[in-house]
Amino acid sequence: MPRASAYLSKRGSTERAKPAFLMGVLFAAAALFPLRAQSTSHAQIAKDSLAPLSISTRAVSPDRFLAVHGRKALLDGYATGGLEMWAYPLEVLDGYQIAFREPGTTSAISGPSILRRVIYRPESVTRIYIGPDFIVRERLFVPLDHSAAILTYQVTGVPSLQIAVHFHLVLNLMWPAGIGGQDISWNAQAHGYILSEPTHRFSAVIGSTAVVAHDPVYNRPHSSPDAGSGFTIVAKANAPEADATVVIAAGTGDIAATSGKVAALTASRGTLYEQALEHYRSLLQSSIAVETPDAALNQELRWSQIALDQAWVCNPQLGCGLVAGYGPSRGARRPQYAWFFAGDAMTAVDALLSEGEYSRARDALNFIARYQDPKTGMIWHEMSQSAGLIDWVHGYPYMFVHVDISFQYLQTVEHYVAASGDAEFLTAHWNSVAAAYRYCSSLIGTDGLPEIPADKEGGDEQDRMQDELTLSAAWVAASQAYSQMATWMGKPAESAAAHTASERARRASAARYWDPHANFWVDGHTAQGKPIFHRSSNGNVALRDGIFSASQQSIALDALAAATFQTDWGTRSVPTDSPAYQPGSYATGSVWAVNTANVARAFWSAGRASTANQIWSSLEVWPRMNALGHMDEVLAGDTFHEQMESVPEQTWSSAGFLRTAIQGLLGITIDSKDRTLTLTPQPPADWNFFTVRNVSIGDSVATLAWQRTNDGEQLTITNAGPPFTLNDTIALPSGATLQSIKVNGKPVQADRTGKSPSVHMSIPRGTTTIRARIAGGIAVVVPRTNPLLDDASRGVKLIREQFSGGEYTLTVDASSRYGATLSLLTPSQIVAVDGAQWKPDGDAHYRLTIPPDLAAAAYRRVIIRVHLRTK
Repeated sequence: MPRASAYLSKRGSTERAKPAFLMGVLFAAAALFPLRAQSTSHAQIAKDSLAPLSISTRAVSPDRFLAVHGRKALLDGYATGGLEMWAYPLEVLDGYQIAFREPGTTSAISGPSILRRVIYRPESVTRIYIGPDFIVRERLFVPLDHSAAILTYQVTGVPSLQIAVHFHLVLNLMWPAGIGGQDISWNAQAHGYILSEPTHRFSAVIGSTAVVAHDPVYNRPHSSPDAGSGFTIVAKANAPEADATVVIAAGTGDIAATSGKVAALTASRGTLYEQALEHYRSLLQSSIAVETPDAALNQELRWSQIALDQAWVCNPQLGCGLVAGYGPSRGARRPQYAWFFAGDAMTAVDALLSEGEYSRARDALNFIARYQDPKTGMIWHEMSQSAGLIDWVHGYPYMFVHVDISFQYLQTVEHYVAASGDAEFLTAHWNSVAAAYRYCSSLIGTDGLPEIPADKEGGDEQDRMQDELTLSAAWVAASQAYSQMATWMGKPAESAAAHTASERARRASAARYWDPHANFWVDGHTAQGKPIFHRSSNGNVALRDGIFSASQQSIALDALAAATFQTDWGTRSVPTDSPAYQPGSYATGSVWAVNTANVARAFWSAGRASTANQIWSSLEVWPRMNALGHMDEVLAGDTFHEQMESVPEQTWSSAGFLRTAIQGLLGITIDSKDRTLTLTPQPPADWNFFTVRNVSIGDSVATLAWQRTNDGEQLTITNAGPPFTLNDTIALPSGATLQSIKVNGKPVQADRTGKSPSVHMSIPRGTTTIRARIAGGIAVVVPRTNPLLDDASRGVKLIREQFSGGEYTLTVDASSRYGATLSLLTPSQIVAVDGAQWKPDGDAHYRLTIPPDLAAAAYRRVIIRVHLRTK
């Protein structure tokens, strides 16, 4: 193989109240088509472009969550437990389970006992049951724009297998609203059970068009709580669509209309399914597509985009917006975070902007602005799906409680306008933006920093503070964002005043929140002015805003990179040596995906890419531990497992993962307003290429193809639209120098005024190639650890790397029990290493080994000095 460049790798890279009704159904399905093999041919992939996104698991434990999403309905639950069905804002049923009975037998086989496999796809989930001599494929599907779920059963083997379905009928509003007096009846014309209530606003149906028998609904005084009803379905074995179908659907008080839904949805199921397929195909074809040497990562990034899309929910009273996630209802009629949180939605908006989904981002911001407090300008915190049916604002203490959301709103609107170039949106919403700024300004104290009113909260719901570092940092950013927006609106005086407020807050924050004795930031202060010093990693947001000095930032980053903060699955919210550390808690020692992504982003912003990549890549195990393709809200801080309160599908976890990949790892920042693309790629040292398609800069769409070469790196840009401006920064490895840059074969001068050399140029329509020759240098590859459930951390943690005078120094925390292994990539010759064993490992590759030390603590600090002879 040709000699590697400085950083070229040879490797590819709670208890529920008793429900109103307990029902059962029984149907039989004839033998159908054989199961498809797990492998998929190229022809099948061409026919089904979503096939590569299928994720299959045989780990079907009781805790394997699944959810199937539409804009108006949700079917969710656990793989071996009961499902619940929501048609917003109603819960229609819960406890949906199945069992099987073969002809001539009396004992039923429970579905969970023979569930062997679950297949997750963007538009559906399929559960596969394997019995003694039969196989049943159960496809769970929710149409995009119907308040319904369609479940189909395909049977192989036993010709007339009976399938019993049990469920609890609910027909009640999402917490905290409620209705009573529900009624159930069998309706032959509806092919199922009709649910109704006395106000005649809501109804629902569960049934099938192939009913041949059913149990009656009894009205008797001593009905057993386990008594139920059922019906039997027989599928026609030779029909084109030979399977059994169950439909669950909600409607208005028009019972006649609801009664017709089973037949109508059964008849149109194929069309509805194809519409869902086409929706996801279109989504993935139009949004940013990232290809890296890591096929599993490519799939996870696509699933993050899908998770953002599946968070879009339409409520008949409130409208359409982004919900915060999905999980089981537990002790209340609330599927965890499947209602509206403005803060979570704005985190998702930032991710939507990074992938070029500007229209959805605009719609999400419109929804947030619609419910802004017209009196104060404050942005709301949360709304239940039933908020449109009750006095949510005045009767419940949840709507306007978090002051930090208004600060976030200013930043997010500015991000949207810059990224999308949508100046009309800013003009239309200027009164909303100005009102939010006035509200934020009303909280500013005499020192120029925000104070939290006694009846409100900041970003920390667990510890009541008078002021917070994170809120002060948000004011620095929010006031600067308002300054920029005021400039765009032609209001120079307002812009200047906001800029002054931002700079004043920046200076005041540095003085108020840095503890020189502990050499770390203060989280905030109590109402009595006492510092709160938990050493929360959430303060990392202050690093990106330049609040602390360069030396303070370096000290903080070193601390955040240490094993006290870092696990093999992300960053702890407080370190293990904090007096507040509780690894099983919700917020003091647990690991949050969104916070981990933010920490990685802080390292990328500081130019410490190797540590950033290690921290960010720890999130790659999240989409495969529970609801496949989706990410949990929070994990424990001691061993790898979900924290007790964690929501299995958390929108902002997927949003943080995606946004940081695009903006940090790939270094892509889009400013459509100024028609500018800024690139600072900082991929792992063992990546030889990445490609990013569908990068939208205004009305231009570009493809970026980056690759390492034998003597540096090359960026090829294919622009399918009008010219745009490129600012491309070349992130050099430690000790490397830039020799030259050529654009389409012609030498150009690099801008060397910044920390790293860069190129600024106009990119015309067509193909532009930028090639950089790089000499020397050295880079480290930190192996990724893939923990299993209940594993403690064992992976090495990279604190920092330095290069000076031919000596390359690595500071790491290594597991005392397991030791550590690192790889170095360099064209230079290593002559000696202090602090680790070393040996050549191929051309321009070296392997470093830190042996175990069982006498030391769980982790120990190791300094490795690598002495180089330049060739």
